[in-house]
Amino acid sequence: MYSADFDVIVVGGGPAGVSAAIPLAKSGMNVLLVDRAEQKGTKSVSGGVLWGNDLEKIILDWNKEAPIERKIIAKRIGMLTETDQFTMDYRTKQWENMNVGYSVLRVKFDSWLLKKAEESGVFVINGSPIEKLAWNNGRVTGIIESGEVTTANSVIVADGANSRIVLNEKFGGVNIKGKTEYPIENMALGIKEVYKLDEKTINDRFNITYPYGVASEYLLGFLKNGVMGGGFLYTNKESISLGVVINLPSLKKGKLYSYDIIEDYKTHPFIAPLIEGGSLVEYSAHLIPEGGPTGVPKLAGNGYLVVGDAASLCYSNGVVIQGMNYAIRSGMVAAETLINAKKNNWVDKSFQEYIYRLKENHLLEDIEMLSHVDRFSWNERLHHTYPYLITDILNNFIGEHGNPKKHIRTIVKEARKKQGISNLTLMRDMLSWGWRL
Repeated sequence: MYSADFDVIVVGGGPAGVSAAIPLAKSGMNVLLVDRAEQKGTKSVSGGVLWGNDLEKIILDWNKEAPIERKIIAKRIGMLTETDQFTMDYRTKQWENMNVGYSVLRVKFDSWLLKKAEESGVFVINGSPIEKLAWNNGRVTGIIESGEVTTANSVIVADGANSRIVLNEKFGGVNIKGKTEYPIENMALGIKEVYKLDEKTINDRFNITYPYGVASEYLLGFLKNGVMGGGFLYTNKESISLGVVINLPSLKKGKLYSYDIIEDYKTHPFIAPLIEGGSLVEYSAHLIPEGGPTGVPKLAGNGYLVVGDAASLCYSNGVVIQGMNYAIRSGMVAAETLINAKKNNWVDKSFQEYIYRLKENHLLEDIEMLSHVDRFSWNERLHHTYPYLITDILNNFIGEHGNPKKHIRTIVKEARKKQGISNLTLMRDMLSWGWRL
């Protein structure tokens, strides 16, 4: 093997890149991490809930030191129409003693992660966007920045959902090979705002006490022109993260503006009171990979591995959205692969072990569950018919309108006819969606 500047170059300073860089540096490797953000963490965006406890394998007792906002002990899943809200609110005392999920603010959290990387011996450079890799005889040998090559025995691509490296190098999967942009079918648009509120107000409004928090997700049935989207709302210590995830094909077809959608969501009669009195302190937007198995690019090749959102390793089934935990886990798996690759003198076949290790750690198994899940999560009836069907049934079954009482079967039948849903369609949807979840 030729003499390289570094053992490993990591492109991207988010959870995936850092989770690879730290164990690599701790193993004694010479590691360079390059991030495009001028200031640490400022390019990292997500809804703001880190699920799971994968970081414990990298940073012992991380949750005692990291800038965590709140520990999630409640999960709300619901639907919104113009006038109604239907939610399922799950709370459990069990989560108080478990590392299930934490709300985080990515600028603070990612900045802390990069600091831990530097403390572990990782050489971190900010403000350097990398769009191309250096190649030699069919093998990645480093990165190219401003025409200059920095060499490495291996490169980890961790530059996020809209990975320019994946596109430029044309080692994408079936749906993106040879294209100059990602197909909108493989992406959703996430928009997020953070509102400053005092701790007591948040505790009172969500019936919680610090350090505990609530994670909420809603189907937005009120969106016009067939546009499909979901809303989220997460409690931080002294702020609320609020935002929408929009299906891009329906947005294009419906010809709505994304800023109108988040405006309609945050001014909804059941959402607006939750942020009332808050001041907007952060706005961000980013793409979310939702291609499932078909959106996963070529994950490993001679001299390189792809991790996190760049590898489309994001789980979304319309109810559960998780990304940071998969980014962290894929970074750790990449590190394990490269530690073994160095022992084998960086032979090309060592990089292919990454695929096996991803399967062994259930990452690809989880993503495989997304096969055809878009038929569930981005189904027009789910978004624009069933919210009205459910709220209509509940209004007539629970409410008192001064009319003779009706049997629940009659109420359901009338609601189905009002929404134009046959009994067969209803049963087929319930069986199909339940099976896919």
